[in-house]
Amino acid sequence: MSNYDQGAAQDAGYAAGAAEGDYNQAGQDVRQGEQSIENAPADVGRDAERGVDNGVRDVEDVPSDIGVRPTGWGPSPTTRFRLLYSDRLKPIYNLKQPTIRYIKPCFSSLIGHIAPKPIVLITGANQGLGYYAAQQMASTGHHILLGSRDLTKAHKAIDELLADDSVKVPKENLEAIQIDVTSDSSIREAAATVEAKHGRLDILMNNAGIALPQSAAADGTGPSLRELYQKHYDTNLFGAAVTTDAFLPLLRKSTVQGGKRISFTSSGLSSIEWALTLGENMNGANYGIYRSTKTAMNMVMVHYACLLEKEGFVVSASDPGYCGTNLNKYNGHRDPRQGAKALVLAAVEPKEKCHAKVIDDEGKAEPW
Repeated sequence: MSNYDQGAAQDAGYAAGAAEGDYNQAGQDVRQGEQSIENAPADVGRDAERGVDNGVRDVEDVPSDIGVRPTGWGPSPTTRFRLLYSDRLKPIYNLKQPTIRYIKPCFSSLIGHIAPKPIVLITGANQGLGYYAAQQMASTGHHILLGSRDLTKAHKAIDELLADDSVKVPKENLEAIQIDVTSDSSIREAAATVEAKHGRLDILMNNAGIALPQSAAADGTGPSLRELYQKHYDTNLFGAAVTTDAFLPLLRKSTVQGGKRISFTSSGLSSIEWALTLGENMNGANYGIYRSTKTAMNMVMVHYACLLEKEGFVVSASDPGYCGTNLNKYNGHRDPRQGAKALVLAAVEPKEKCHAKVIDDEGKAEPW
């Protein structure tokens, strides 16, 4: 087989694999299996018959006597392109003609068509900040696992997102998943579900949180101070830490661009510097239990940022600001849509802008 024929066979393998989402492996199969040029078209034809729109361009009329495989993936002056659709692979069925009809994958096109969508788990996403973060990320091509303690509420949230005409969200980008971050068994079951269905997780957004009364009732009714601390920490801190640990094996399997990301929904109230300098309504004398959980969360975030950095992870936290959500009985002055931008930035910004930092909705790092 000539060098050119070998190149054509290899690229036919790439084209076949592209339809399956793994053109690298397909090209390797052609080489390692020592398939001849005659065998390559059969595999491609099989995928063409499925009508796969895989973003491959058909390069026609490449002279068979070139002698060496053309370098690079771009077209040469002698090539002619034809963009096909359901039958776009059909012209390469016969690679033994005097004029070889030779497929080259156009990788910019391939990536747009077949690259897997980043899979994102957002806890506490059936309402509030998590809901709008899910909306924003699903509308930009992420596959969102919309997490909620109550699966019915997760499905309801998805229905509401799809009915919202202000932001177009593809239905296939939303998936409900049940996860209660205060339950180890629920977290394990959620991880098992994701592994069975997707085999990996690309982005974990630890968003679930609560804000209960910050002191025990003077008359002794209701939860004690200890119970209030326990409830806050169980959800806001322990839940995020245990969820992160449970999903780490799946996050380590991420190979997509923008994967291996972990984010935590923190708060400006977590800042010790601001607790000492803000006015009397927002300084450290207020919201003591809640803000202490977020300060502790920041340290958990930094722990994972240092622990996983050599593995290529980006770990960060966000401060959405004081948004009107169910967490504060809708008393916040900010639109949660705006606050959700901070969550999204913490999950997608380049490493140098957010790794081991708490950032706001403009991507600015905040003081500890």
